[in-house]
Amino acid sequence: MGKGKRIRRLSIERESAFPMLVISGYEVRSDATPQYNCIAHTANDHTRKWDCPPVGDYYWPPGAAQGNGIEALISAYATLGYVVCESGDPEVGFEKIAIYADSNGDWTHAARLCKNGHWSSKLGNWEDIEHAALDALEHADYGSVVRFMRRPLRKRTKRHGRG
Repeated sequence: MGKGKRIRRLSIERESAFPMLVISGYEVRSDATPQYNCIAHTANDHTRKWDCPPVGDYYWPPGAAQGNGIEALISAYATLGYVVCESGDPEVGFEKIAIYADSNGDWTHAARLCKNGHWSSKLGNWEDIEHAALDALEHADYGSVVRFMRRPLRKRTKRHGRG
């Protein structure tokens, strides 16, 4: 994953929670922080945690459906312009996310597709990682990937300074 440089890894204890990460390949991309969670990370919000119901300092988008079911999380991402799509395969002009759910249909985790075709995940209060395969995080706590969503890439505009 990282060419010509030392690859950052999780601690052995953390790595043992996700044994498939070592097999499929991953790299730590940020230090651990309780500031935000995986749902916020996929929404590019690194200032707060997202959860429903939003208790305490947690955030949930206004107008999004409430609950722990997959449809509530889909509704939250829809407020950001995401729509359900067929796969997590890269598509020119779109950014994508993958939503994990447990056997009860409750959302558990989300990952964001990187430009290089790998996935970016925030592991609870732990580090952000870049991982090669979505199934590397599948287990009893995170469940498995159940939905993909996409939205058009946002066009960057040039900012002109005043002079």
